[in-house]
Amino acid sequence: MKRQLVSLAFAIVLTSGIGFAATVDSSVTTAGNAENTWEHDWWGGGSWVGWDGWSQGVQNDVDHGYSIYCSPCDGTETRTDTWLEAALPTLTGNVTGAWLYIDVLSDYSSNGTGTFATLYHASDASSATGNAEDMLNGNQFVQNITPAGSGWMAMDVTSFIESDYANGYNWAGFQFNPATSNPTESSFAFGNEAGGAAPYLQIATDAAVTEGGGAGAPTPEPATLALFGIGGGLACLIRRRRLQ
Repeated sequence: MKRQLVSLAFAIVLTSGIGFAATVDSSVTTAGNAENTWEHDWWGGGSWVGWDGWSQGVQNDVDHGYSIYCSPCDGTETRTDTWLEAALPTLTGNVTGAWLYIDVLSDYSSNGTGTFATLYHASDASSATGNAEDMLNGNQFVQNITPAGSGWMAMDVTSFIESDYANGYNWAGFQFNPATSNPTESSFAFGNEAGGAAPYLQIATDAAVTEGGGAGAPTPEPATLALFGIGGGLACLIRRRRLQ
């Protein structure tokens, strides 16, 4: 019994310095999802280029289309981009990790590379309002989107979220661009509040989190839970020893 008590006490000493770490989720709201389609039409005597207008459908789309009707006389190219803005909750510690989660619904590409879209982060979110129609410029490459089928996909955005906090921003901005260009086509779709599941930003910190701005409740890390369990076990053993 004495040996067991010593072992448990030693384990508590080893884990006592871990402290309380937490993760917080910030879901992207309906206003924080928006897509816009850029279109280029050309014909024998002229052309038209412009954005068709914002839309918020049952999913977030990232598409590239290309059609030739009378090469090289008439044709159309379309490109649909999606913008996201996620609230940055108040943190009292340091960011140790951050991931953007999306619920992949479908993907297609005719270029054979397996890459369907590209994710960018907006380095300047000073004008963000939480509305994706702010159209923040995604100018920092995060990664290519190459999901292995439908379902949740996590993308590491730690360094970008650290930068957002360092700059004092209240929102994180992202832009999804199609990965293909003429003459290939691609389509990629992920969920939002209207269909599938809404994207969310998950942030890990080495200290407690103050809820707000879309934040969820802090979640203790496994080592912290283990510490509580060890302490409870030690208390039970001491009680048993006293009763014997």
